[in-house]
Amino acid sequence: MQTPESRATTSSAVVTGTTSTASAAPSPPNLTIFGQRALHTLIERYPGDACRLVLEPYLLACGRLQFSVEKLFQTIPAEASSEAIDRMILGYFERTRATAADTGTEVAPPLESVRADLRPQLLPAEYLRDMRDAVAREFVDGLNVVYVIDEPGHYAFVRRAYLDAWAISADELDSIAINNLEHAYRGTIVRANSLRVLKSGAWATIKVPDGYASARFLVPKFRAVIRAAVGGDPYFVAFPNRNYLIAWSRDIAGVHVLTTHIREQFEGMAYPLSPTPYRVAGATVRPAAAATGGQ
Repeated sequence: MQTPESRATTSSAVVTGTTSTASAAPSPPNLTIFGQRALHTLIERYPGDACRLVLEPYLLACGRLQFSVEKLFQTIPAEASSEAIDRMILGYFERTRATAADTGTEVAPPLESVRADLRPQLLPAEYLRDMRDAVAREFVDGLNVVYVIDEPGHYAFVRRAYLDAWAISADELDSIAINNLEHAYRGTIVRANSLRVLKSGAWATIKVPDGYASARFLVPKFRAVIRAAVGGDPYFVAFPNRNYLIAWSRDIAGVHVLTTHIREQFEGMAYPLSPTPYRVAGATVRPAAAATGGQ
């Protein structure tokens, strides 16, 4: 089936700059296999640590320690032997555990050492059942905003206890993380497209494999650019996975092509978020009763 990209021409890049050069995320099957291997290796070596995949296949937890399966996956050379892979898995876990207190509670790193690495991240609401101590706020129905420390080789969710250690509020954390996202990815290109086959309307996308394409919608300047690209309020937006955001105008024709494409992006790509279309009017974002029209 053709995607919207194959049915459109790019009319303009409404933000100047270059897209991120980050490598594409590993495919879900590869991550699933590796995640299961990492889990088996840790259970075998540390049977008392209650190791489990809490966001399969992306997040592995042992006790209260959590780390990114993808970050670990990306450190493994393609030519590594089976024995070397096991050593790397165990070494990665030991380095993570070395930052923990004797009680098993993860120690908050000094704020100034991670301030520039704080980012907001979108997460399906149901995932928070396994992350009850994560700092989170509701974004839209079905999706929450969480906060992460995203450093080379390390990815961790910000816990509520960190706020006390850092002497900041959740609102201050939100401001820091969103400002960081704006400055780190200021060069993102948002493409405004005209739908020649679908006759009318406009749509715009952010597709960057850095894990924060959808989260960019939290940045007011990005949201303003998207709003302008599709003709103003009200308009519609979807967040099918972390690496892809799509918005479209209320007068678009043939919206079934877009909704089918969104479903494919949700079901077939890494880091799925939601197949739901949302209606945006000013600061209000809510699930759309229909994916077109001004209501």
